[in-house]
Amino acid sequence: MLKLIYQQWSGLFVPLMLVALACAPVEILAHKERHPIASRIRGAGYMAIFVFGLTVSLIGAQWLIRYLGIKPLFRIDLTSLSGGGLALLMTVVPYFIFDGCYYWFHRLQHCVPLLWRFHSVHHAIEELNATNCYHHWTEGFLRVSLVILPLSLLIQLRLPEIPALATEVAALTFILNSWAMFVHSSAVISLGPFERVFVSPQFHRVHHSLDDYHHNRNFAGLFPIFDMIFGTACFPKPDETINIGLPDKHESITLWQYLFTLNRK
Repeated sequence: MLKLIYQQWSGLFVPLMLVALACAPVEILAHKERHPIASRIRGAGYMAIFVFGLTVSLIGAQWLIRYLGIKPLFRIDLTSLSGGGLALLMTVVPYFIFDGCYYWFHRLQHCVPLLWRFHSVHHAIEELNATNCYHHWTEGFLRVSLVILPLSLLIQLRLPEIPALATEVAALTFILNSWAMFVHSSAVISLGPFERVFVSPQFHRVHHSLDDYHHNRNFAGLFPIFDMIFGTACFPKPDETINIGLPDKHESITLWQYLFTLNRK
């Protein structure tokens, strides 16, 4: 079991860190803030803990589904598709469904005090970038329990194999988390005509804003249409300066603060 956990943890964490490394030069060149290397290293360490919790949760959920013999209601097989058709289906079908569920899970994290206590660890980050965008380690369990597990009972998704990722769920998780790291990038990046189609770093930065006008805005992780439908969308100006963080909490600088959601004054 420990070997399986390590294999799936490393198979997810290492590629994610490569994504973060790819984002770093762009962040340095395209953003006037200079986040110290110590902040990025600390963030990578917390990210490793978060991914560990997520990995254990995924393995536990998959074991439970197999043990109970539960079959999903629908099956989507994308293994035989290629090119534009594959990209279109992978985007529109599974990711759209996931983001709709994630949108409401994310809103719950902001309105339920117990969930907010753990989610605020993420929002307290002041030096936010692709590397330093960790969540509290318990969030992996919450995502699996409230989003991924219900979706697994609804849909069985078969994807083409991705090297180092053992299962379709791991592949889906990697792609989703890679995009999440990109949208937390500190670089001011515009998606141009696709700004209202896909969540961009500037769009998501509004969600982390200290400005009261931006409070409880932009919950979607992939598609802004969910915010547009439910009245929480706020599209910033391309050159708008957005200060981020929380007024009553600072980001964790010690492992103890991170693990136990302790406030740093």
